[in-house]
Amino acid sequence: MQGTLFVCLLTIGFANMTIAAEGPGNDKDLKYQCMSNDKPIFLLEIGNTENAEYAVIISDRDQTVLFSEKIEGKNISRSYQLDTKELFLITGTTFKVTNLLTNETIAYKIRGMDMSVAKKIHHSR
Repeated sequence: MQGTLFVCLLTIGFANMTIAAEGPGNDKDLKYQCMSNDKPIFLLEIGNTENAEYAVIISDRDQTVLFSEKIEGKNISRSYQLDTKELFLITGTTFKVTNLLTNETIAYKIRGMDMSVAKKIHHSR
């Protein structure tokens, strides 16, 4: 029986960033935060110092879109809970974050049950 994976959005605001910079005023990272009710929560931090708009798309390992939203502001921080207790379903889940002004996309892929995240940057032309 194949399980289903859903995403629950938990919005939390943070101003302090503890991640490596990719450019001035644009620190971006996705990291495993914790488990809540046996379901993992991942924290997305976009340390943008200027007001900006981003598209966030979360897809499962089969590239089925689970959740998408547009977010706007500065020092953006969001928590996303993957709504499954079956941890093997989390492997391959992808978070794509696109700056809607520059079209730069950063994709984060959950690599395994240890909740590690791989990051790939796609620059626009």
